[in-house]
Amino acid sequence: MNTKTRKAQEIANREELLLDIALELMAETGFAGLTMDKITQRSQYSKGTVYNHFACKEDVLCALCCRSMRLQIELYQRINDFAGSTREKMIAMAYGYRLFNRLYPTLSMVVLSMKTPNIMEKTSSIRSTSVSEHENKIVGIAVKLIEEAVALGEIPASQNVDANAATFAAWSMAFGTNALSSAVVNKSSKFCSAGFDSQYALLYNVNLLCDGLNWKPLSNQQDYLATWQRIGQELYAKELAMLEQNETLY
Repeated sequence: MNTKTRKAQEIANREELLLDIALELMAETGFAGLTMDKITQRSQYSKGTVYNHFACKEDVLCALCCRSMRLQIELYQRINDFAGSTREKMIAMAYGYRLFNRLYPTLSMVVLSMKTPNIMEKTSSIRSTSVSEHENKIVGIAVKLIEEAVALGEIPASQNVDANAATFAAWSMAFGTNALSSAVVNKSSKFCSAGFDSQYALLYNVNLLCDGLNWKPLSNQQDYLATWQRIGQELYAKELAMLEQNETLY
């Protein structure tokens, strides 16, 4: 490794360390309690060094958002190794999203925080562009899957499905399901008294969406609970083992 490459690696490693510190602070106090001074105080670096990496705390949030999406992309790309229909692969993507939210509760909220106008307005153009590029990769995985389903006839062409609109609907539904399921788990929702099983809420809602698109096989034609369980065993066994040991990674 030459001097220039080594220097670049040192800078990259330092930035990751600063992001680790920022994530710890956010887990403790939330984004409102995060400041550049607190990051500096907890690190071994000067304020000038910290500002060489991030112009403001909004840039820190941007960088954490990109980290969040890189982790998600790695989970979603595993669907390529899953032996199943396009609908089953969409369910696998939803499974990965739910798993990510459970493993990384703080990082999962970072993406939502990034969408508020007051944060986006303060973010540098380089950082915001990076966020968009990562987001487009995630959207692209789902869009490609839906387009493949149409090409194979698993979603009838007569449905005139807009892959981008369907992806937005799926993402919105998945985010809302995860957020509301947390309330159920925390015993703060009346769904608890109705025997609601939050473990399979996302599967149920994905099936509602897919049935609405007439995405074959329909939920009355296949046991998707068995598919859900197979997805966990074949694609996400390591992450499930971590959850069983009550491990979360911010």
